[in-house]
Amino acid sequence: MSEIKTVRKLFLAWDFEKEEQWLNEMAQSGWTLCNVHLLKYTFKKSDPSEYTIRLEYHIAKDVEDYISFVEETGAEYIGNVFRWLYFRKKLKGGESFKLLTDIDSLIKRLDHICCVMALVTVANLLIVVAQIGNGLNRPLNLVMGLLGLYGTFKLLRKRQNLSKRKIITE
Repeated sequence: MSEIKTVRKLFLAWDFEKEEQWLNEMAQSGWTLCNVHLLKYTFKKSDPSEYTIRLEYHIAKDVEDYISFVEETGAEYIGNVFRWLYFRKKLKGGESFKLLTDIDSLIKRLDHICCVMALVTVANLLIVVAQIGNGLNRPLNLVMGLLGLYGTFKLLRKRQNLSKRKIITE
């Protein structure tokens, strides 16, 4: 009988690298991701270091084609949360499993995430500003707007570091 473990954990959009690292640490300790929902991860007992987990922010229109493409590499599609796709792959003999490896693709992904974050941030801050004259208090929108602003700047910093790395390697 296989053991199952559920963990509830929050990762923000700009912490996707930390989320992936945590998921791989779980896999290395013998718990591989088998299902994912918003703030909820389900793991099954497995051999330590048997699987590698990858997250991908999907920006293309046809997600089914992309999932099929990744599955052709031997990876398994686990699920998605919003536009984040989760894959795992059983590793053999030191092979690696990466989805995005070139700097241009990484920058494109960060640009898209940053645009979405900026739109959500602006929308929340506009709600706050619009409600000031009405005497309504929107603390959640203010917190979300400020948090989104912080996240947008973190993503822009990551993008800037990738751009510098691209210049160095050219």
